[in-house]
Amino acid sequence: MTHPLSLRPICWAATLLFAAVGVSLLAQDAPGSPPPDTPRERTDRHGDPLPEGAINRLGTLRFRSESMCDSVSYSSDGEFIVTDGPNNSIIIWDSATGSRIRTISGGKTGIRRVALSKDGKRIVSQGWQKVGIWDVESGAKVQGFSVEEGWITAVALSADGRYVAAGTDHTQEVANAVLLWETETGDRVKVFEGHQGEVMSAAFSMDGKVLATGGDGGAVILWDVENRRMRRRLDQLGDSIVSVAISPCGQTLAAAVSGGGKRRIYLWDLETGKETVKVDSGGLSCNSVTFSPDGKLLASAGRDHVIRLWSTATGEQVRVLEGSRTEIHSCSFSPDGARLASVGSGKKVRIWDVGSGVEIHRDDGHIAEPRQIVFSPDGRTLVSTSVDASVRVWDVSKGENRLNLTGHENPYAPLAFSRDGKVLAIGVWEGGALLVDPSTGEELRRSPATGRAVSLDISPDGSRLVMATRDRIQIRDLETGEQTPLSEAKYSDVEWVAFSQDGEAILAMGIDKDRKRICQAWNADSMEEIWKFSRWEKGILTLGLHDSGTTTGIVGSKRGTQLIRLPGGRELLRVDKAKNAILSRDGRLMAARYASRLIRVWEVDSGSPIHDFPLPDEGISCLAFSRDGRSLAVGNVDSTILIWSLAPENWQRPEQGQDSSAEEMDRLWARLLRVGPSETLEAHAAIWTLAGGGESAAAYLTSRVVDSPGRHAELIDRLLLELDHGDFHVREKAHQGLLGLGAIAEGAVGQAVADTDSPEVRWRGQVILDRLATEDVPYETSPSEPLRRRRALHILERIGTEAARDALEAVAERSSWKGERAQAKGALNRLAERK
Repeated sequence: MTHPLSLRPICWAATLLFAAVGVSLLAQDAPGSPPPDTPRERTDRHGDPLPEGAINRLGTLRFRSESMCDSVSYSSDGEFIVTDGPNNSIIIWDSATGSRIRTISGGKTGIRRVALSKDGKRIVSQGWQKVGIWDVESGAKVQGFSVEEGWITAVALSADGRYVAAGTDHTQEVANAVLLWETETGDRVKVFEGHQGEVMSAAFSMDGKVLATGGDGGAVILWDVENRRMRRRLDQLGDSIVSVAISPCGQTLAAAVSGGGKRRIYLWDLETGKETVKVDSGGLSCNSVTFSPDGKLLASAGRDHVIRLWSTATGEQVRVLEGSRTEIHSCSFSPDGARLASVGSGKKVRIWDVGSGVEIHRDDGHIAEPRQIVFSPDGRTLVSTSVDASVRVWDVSKGENRLNLTGHENPYAPLAFSRDGKVLAIGVWEGGALLVDPSTGEELRRSPATGRAVSLDISPDGSRLVMATRDRIQIRDLETGEQTPLSEAKYSDVEWVAFSQDGEAILAMGIDKDRKRICQAWNADSMEEIWKFSRWEKGILTLGLHDSGTTTGIVGSKRGTQLIRLPGGRELLRVDKAKNAILSRDGRLMAARYASRLIRVWEVDSGSPIHDFPLPDEGISCLAFSRDGRSLAVGNVDSTILIWSLAPENWQRPEQGQDSSAEEMDRLWARLLRVGPSETLEAHAAIWTLAGGGESAAAYLTSRVVDSPGRHAELIDRLLLELDHGDFHVREKAHQGLLGLGAIAEGAVGQAVADTDSPEVRWRGQVILDRLATEDVPYETSPSEPLRRRRALHILERIGTEAARDALEAVAERSSWKGERAQAKGALNRLAERK
């Protein structure tokens, strides 16, 4: 599926500029080089097309619906299956491959359930107040019926397609009626009265002469369709008749009963009304019953997540079809009786082999929307949880599901990798955490806790686990099992907890006893509080950890998203119309659902967007950056996970072993200065090109960002002399120049203040020293120079070679800007994780 360009609101000029940067940067010095090949359509491992820009799809679209389904029907030839779909739609599936043949939009019909005619040519749909008849081949609506009052609660189509019956809770004439229409004329030919409660189910006999209905009140009524009268009434069966079915031969009636202390399935002789076989379901309630084509089996779709097959001759249970983790709403036999299709709240159509009880299309992937996704430190593995209570381990490049982890039974299980990627912590439903080897699925240990974990993290050295339950934070030694509570943390709801990147602090976010949102940090060894932030009474949704010692809070409101630097609360970025925001591991990028139409990615420092991805029609459930910031994972409501590349459009990796010329390096370095919506796209392309430049790019960037001893000595001496110049403007310029040099000039300024006899030098020097002691003043040669240097450090981290690490270590030790030193330390910590 490709998405139209209309879904990408970046202006055409920016798009053309982006393309020019991505290609011309690499081909500028190679005139006459052939144009790149026309990109071929990318597909996932199942052969389904990927959206433009997506790298891979984890999971499958085969037999997947974006929402739960209430009804399913096999066609008469067994070649396709019909289900209800999301947003008032009908989905026709290829029964062999699971791909979608057609999606029919129901418009304002309000489709809740569907059924297929026996000849496979017509579909009847049940809405809240409307019934529709649809042509399978064209998808066109051929007939419609409606009620002016009340709700339609059940619908059935006769085998010959002549009649449609609908149960209602009330009409203008009578309550709990069964309405009968002729499909050819659209005329309502009869209103059947007799039910004492809501009509919940309806079914025609194969010859269309008998209509069976059941519902609240515990009665099943058989109607004579030709003579338009009640044929037989079966009373006092239970509180509700949730489903009725008539065998293909027309001799047996089945009804599933719920309530009144009676949860069982009845089988009656249709002619005599006598119970023929007693089916003891063991008190298990079900949602629907259906006969096999030969009438020898009865399938019941269970609320206990299984399908049970019963012998209609003996009433004994023949087989149990297991594997679904969610409630099953409906099932349908194939025409030959060899297969059974089922649907339910799991948003997947399942196909079962009736003889063996094995699920035929047991594919990889979740069957409900993912709730959390995390990348391993090396970015090659992704782990996801889902509301279907599954935890799956994926190979990101291949799109394959490597492992399905069990033992937690938690539909909202939090996840955390150790920094070396060898341990995965999973929150367990009954409390605590399960630690497993993500490569094998082997259980390593269990770490119990009081209450179910909502968030957890493993310390950088792998020795401790921090867990947040609803009202407390617990730290547990993974070797000894010793537990250390954070007694100062008095929350009514803890929402998030993690170790800082250097492991020296524990950070948490939640709601305190006064119902105010707070963020806190504690020393990880002494457990003493470092800082507490509670300025925002509501809206802090998550925290992001990046540069050593700093934290970013994401504050959400009805209007949009605000990023603040903690603990001070300084605003970094404000974006209207942005929701569900997340930060990359290094804090450089933010991704969010934007304006209900897009997933947008921003560069935090410049505040400019660098990517727009189409928002799926069915919506998204979660987002996650890879730890190296090269890709974005998007959990979709359709149960799949899409991996998007964050590379610039039309970007091509530089050829391995080919060094860029000095002139090209200078051009790329100049582009790192660019700020602004369109210029940031140029800078983004330059970042990726330099990051692919290897050792030559690392050497060039080292020369630009690493301050060598004595490099600024002559400049500092001149500026100190000019602090006592006779011209005020010269003195002021020298003052600002020394201030901009920051820590580089700090020692010399301090010495000058101590040695000088000039009141002017003493006064200005002391002002500079005071500023440097209280504020983070960057080295500046242009207004955007700090941003360029931060981009350069990010590139060095992306390159990750020994030379790049050496440069980062040099910056961490002697940069003139403490923010730069912190960024370099954070980059080194992240590189250590990815070894």
